[in-house]
Amino acid sequence: MNYFNFKRRSLFSGPHLLGFLFIAVGIFSIVSPAIFANDTSFERALVVGAVAAIFGAMIASTAQPSFTYP
Repeated sequence: MNYFNFKRRSLFSGPHLLGFLFIAVGIFSIVSPAIFANDTSFERALVVGAVAAIFGAMIASTAQPSFTYP
């Protein structure tokens, strides 16, 4: 077991799942002012949702490196 090759990755496990969860939370944050009646401004919900969705997209799209141990 000298080589670990992570080229075959699953998009629904590990940190990629966390990225998809951030994207889902971002979308929910953007849509929530239309669903719930609250005092939160739409601009604030839009900024929070966009930041969460962009952060989630960055996590979900990262490639896992392949490590070689001596």
